[in-house]
Amino acid sequence: MYVVYIDILFLINLVMDIIIFYIATMLLNRAIGIHRIIYGSVLAAIIYCLLLYIPALQRISYILYALFTPVLPILYIYKPIHIKEFLKIYLVSAVVAFIIGGSTFSLWYITGYNADISSMSIGWLLTIGLSIGGIFYLTFYKIRKRFILPLFEYEVKITYRDKAVCIKSILDTGNCLYTPIGHRPVIIVSYDALKDLFTNDQRLLLDKYKNNVLELISREDFKPSYIIPFNSVGCKLGVLLGIEADQINIYRDNFEKIAEKYIIGITFNNIFYDKSYHALLHPDFILN
Repeated sequence: MYVVYIDILFLINLVMDIIIFYIATMLLNRAIGIHRIIYGSVLAAIIYCLLLYIPALQRISYILYALFTPVLPILYIYKPIHIKEFLKIYLVSAVVAFIIGGSTFSLWYITGYNADISSMSIGWLLTIGLSIGGIFYLTFYKIRKRFILPLFEYEVKITYRDKAVCIKSILDTGNCLYTPIGHRPVIIVSYDALKDLFTNDQRLLLDKYKNNVLELISREDFKPSYIIPFNSVGCKLGVLLGIEADQINIYRDNFEKIAEKYIIGITFNNIFYDKSYHALLHPDFILN
């Protein structure tokens, strides 16, 4: 008879869930804080451990229980708005879990030299899991960074009131954001990349109210050109401050485009999970 310690079971599930959700976040290209991933992983580990403590749950098929275990953590971490988005996140997380979990336990048994399961080191299991997760993360990160993302990279120079900044951007085919009035395409840029375009007083206000944009909009001493409502992952209803740039220069290899009087939507969140890019180009900027 094997003895299962709930604290060890919780620790194993917690570490593996953190690895799985962290890698899934990278694959999904979501700018999500590590603290939210950790809290969601704690929730997943607790739900899994409840199987040992609640008799009613023990009567449920393990396969069915395992299928529903990630649901609440995914809802907490990613806050999907539509069922299609949820299914995409669920599928990516499940595939990552299958690869990481399968590889980890396979190597665990192989390196255990057929030892009795009760005598094998839990620390060694966690070491293998972290190593497999790290290899998977770095491999995909390098492939994506070297071969996939460069196809969508553009250099952007934004000129606003006689000031200019140069930003590394990426073409986002999923960016379908337009202004509510005039239906003008919006390029989304992180506030940190635009700071030099504003006066000291404007920066003080933006820094003070960056977590409360609605209150900033109501002030008389800072009026954006546009107020742009949007729906996105983790925000069912939000608003972006919009400014009208005097000129936008877009460069890539031999490609160059100059656009005047285009709208910049300011976001106070990171554009890319590792801060490699600071702007999301609207497809209209390239196609039209």
